[in-house]
Amino acid sequence: RDAVAHLAAVETAKTGGDYVDRRDGRVTLAAYAATWSEGRLWRPSSRTKIEGAVRTHIIPAFGRRELRSLRPSELQAWVRHLSEDRAPATVRLAAWALKSILAAAADRIIPRNPAAGLRLPQPQPRKAIPLTASQVADLVDAMPKRYRAVVLVGAATGLRIGELVALTLDALDLE
Repeated sequence: RDAVAHLAAVETAKTGGDYVDRRDGRVTLAAYAATWSEGRLWRPSSRTKIEGAVRTHIIPAFGRRELRSLRPSELQAWVRHLSEDRAPATVRLAAWALKSILAAAADRIIPRNPAAGLRLPQPQPRKAIPLTASQVADLVDAMPKRYRAVVLVGAATGLRIGELVALTLDALDLE
């Protein structure tokens, strides 16, 4: 009875285009990651960062493993281990790359992404330390004349650099 139900489920999956042959999951993570990376459209700087995370953190831990053998609990343990001596941003990038690799594999090679539910460390917000009036004055004096207003407006308003350079006269209420 169970065999008949399984066979019916497999046939339904095949008909619907959702069938995943578990034998396909024998490919190693390293081999699949290389194929995955080649197919991505990234800016060169992004490619350098992501491939560096894969090479440094993912391949040493799981590169020789078959995709089908990876389990959520061991991936979570890997995140915990990385978090012991790496910054949250580094851990998050490596985990994002692993999730992305396995999500692509879950398309047809493995039945589901074992990294889908990973809990990641939260980045620690940095505390902003505003300049003193004296420091602002020194900075204004050190700037070329054409940029002095940008420094003064930024110090007075707290706008970020992108907001400052995009600022136009019609956006100001001068009254």
